[in-house]
Amino acid sequence: MRALATLFALACLSLLPPVRAITPATSQPQPLRVLFVGNSLIYTQQLPATLSASARPRGSALATLSFVAPRGRIDERWRDGHVARALNDGRWDALVIQEQGGLLACLAQDATQRSADCRASEQAHRKLAALARERDVRVWLLGTWSADASGQSELDRQTRQLASRLSANFIAMGPTLRDYAREHGESAVFPDGMHPSLPATLMTAARVYRALTGTAPR
Repeated sequence: MRALATLFALACLSLLPPVRAITPATSQPQPLRVLFVGNSLIYTQQLPATLSASARPRGSALATLSFVAPRGRIDERWRDGHVARALNDGRWDALVIQEQGGLLACLAQDATQRSADCRASEQAHRKLAALARERDVRVWLLGTWSADASGQSELDRQTRQLASRLSANFIAMGPTLRDYAREHGESAVFPDGMHPSLPATLMTAARVYRALTGTAPR
C-alpha cells in the first residue's frame, strides 16, 4: 500500500509546473497549489487534473499533488509520512482530504466511534489539519456518498461536524451526485457502483474549484 501511494504521488508530482521566482519586471501569478489526500475516488477520472484544467479558461494556474491509493484511508496516508513531508517541504495553499467512502459515518454512534478504524481516521484528520494550519494551509474535507438518502444525510452531518472541529471547510458532494443519479440513472454517476463517472468528476471539480477560489469555473 505504501509503495502504491508513493508511486501515485511521484506520478502526480511529475505533472507539477516548475516553480519560478517572481520579479517585479515579470510579475506572473504563482499557481494555486492544492494537495489532495485520499483514494481511488480521487484518482478515478483524474479529479486533480480536471480541477487544474478548470483554471485555464480563466487564465489562472492551479497545480496539484496527490497522495492516493486504492481503498486508501487517511490514517494510512498519515502513517506513511508522505503528506506530512509535503506539507513541511512545500508551499501549499490548500489541502483537500477525502476519506474512504462512508467511513466517517462511524462518528454517529458511540459503539462505532470507538472502533479502531474510526478512532484512527479522526486522529489522522486532526493531525493533518493541525499541521496544515501550522503551515498556513487551508483545509477542506471532500464529502463522499452513501447508498440512500438517510445514510447520506448522516454521513454529511458527521463529516461537517468533523470539519467544524478541525476548523476546516466541508464540500458536500454526495447529495449533488445522488440527485444526478436519480435523474440520469445510477450508472451515469457510479458506473461500478462506487467510483465516479466523468460527469460526476466534472461536477466535483467544479464544486472544489468554487470552494477554493470563490468563483465558478468556465
